[in-house]
Amino acid sequence: MKRHALLGVLAVGCGDRSVGYDALADVAGEYSVAIANGRNGCNLGGWDGPAATNVPLVVSQAAADVSATVGGGAAILLGLGYGTAEYRGRVVGRTLTLTIHGTASKTVGACAYTMKSVVRAIALRDFIEGTVSHETATNGASDCAAVACASEQRFNGNRPPR
Repeated sequence: MKRHALLGVLAVGCGDRSVGYDALADVAGEYSVAIANGRNGCNLGGWDGPAATNVPLVVSQAAADVSATVGGGAAILLGLGYGTAEYRGRVVGRTLTLTIHGTASKTVGACAYTMKSVVRAIALRDFIEGTVSHETATNGASDCAAVACASEQRFNGNRPPR
């Protein structure tokens, strides 16, 4: 699969059937994830490739803190693009927000920036769906307008029923 088509491969878990919308979802587990490319505002290479399927993902949870480690070939691609294949973040109710902050710093004039990948998802029992955004994280200098961008992917995945 193409390099950037998999950069955002990530899904996190799903809450169990007994969790209400205000309760903290149990999202830990081993998932199989599919991802499709959407808008490519950052002009990432390989974006027009086919959707990725059966991407392994291991999600760990300690209360509201969540980490999600992407496996297989997608882990290599995330490592190349961001320096890691592990997202970190939180679950609030059934809503998950996880981020990878890239390690490669760049500059344009007074603007210093890196790339980051942000997952926003909703957990529904043993299923999850959401978006992955690949976007610039800048120092806010006026020169940053030239590099501001976001590319988006949609994903869904599941884990074995609990």
